[in-house]
Amino acid sequence: MSTTGSLEKEVAELLFQPSNPMLASDAQLENLNPEKIVLEPKEDGIRVQVHKSEDDIKLFSRSCRDMTDTFPVLVENVRNHVRGSCVLDGEIIGGKNFRTIRKNPHLRIFDALYFDGENLTGKELCERHQILVSCVGANSTNLSIIEQFKPETVHDIKKFYIGCVVKGFEGVMIKKLNSKYLNGRSYDWLKLKPKATLDLAVIEATYGVPPYDKLMSQFVLACMENGKLLKFCKVFAGLTFSQRIELTKYLETKILERVKNSVILNPEIVFEIEFEHFVQF
Repeated sequence: MSTTGSLEKEVAELLFQPSNPMLASDAQLENLNPEKIVLEPKEDGIRVQVHKSEDDIKLFSRSCRDMTDTFPVLVENVRNHVRGSCVLDGEIIGGKNFRTIRKNPHLRIFDALYFDGENLTGKELCERHQILVSCVGANSTNLSIIEQFKPETVHDIKKFYIGCVVKGFEGVMIKKLNSKYLNGRSYDWLKLKPKATLDLAVIEATYGVPPYDKLMSQFVLACMENGKLLKFCKVFAGLTFSQRIELTKYLETKILERVKNSVILNPEIVFEIEFEHFVQF
């Protein structure tokens, strides 16, 4: 029985039909095995899926939102430097926030999901990368393929990781060479990023929504500067359900003022928070 019809349908469902990208799980440096993996610098930018058929080009965000009109210079670079019909996965970089990235965008491509009528998601990463190289021409000012490095030892992984962090990258991606492209989070792709901790005072809290409206779920933290507490950040993760119950009971004895579903607190409790980076709004 011929499968031509089903294959054509499968391909049609890829081109100009954005899907959730493959996501990496967290890694620990001491648990990494150098066998059958490849390393890539981890960019800190906007995840993008590129769809191209002849001169018809679309850029989609991680949430499948159409960003084509936002980055016309990248559309032109894809038109001039990417051949054939394809679906590519990459990152738009160019600054520390959306405003600076929009002014000077660069498209860094690291995977191919589809090329000239063939669905590549079932192929291994090493084969997809070879096809990606043949699909994308020479690097340009605004478009390039991500650098890859094949480690032989754990020391190679550490050296590459440290080098990436020193150069200003967000961290390192660790990918299995035989990994297939899967939508959603996978342990075939891992991410390694530096982390730090801060001790911050809890000065405000917000209650959750029903049925958890009796429990505090979001906290405003402050740091000390020149003898004064200054609002520094908000946190809303990292506590178990039982910890939230216990913390709410205690913090309710420290309430100074109630404002709708939020409370201002006597800053007696200090959180030690672990973070990778802060986002400024």
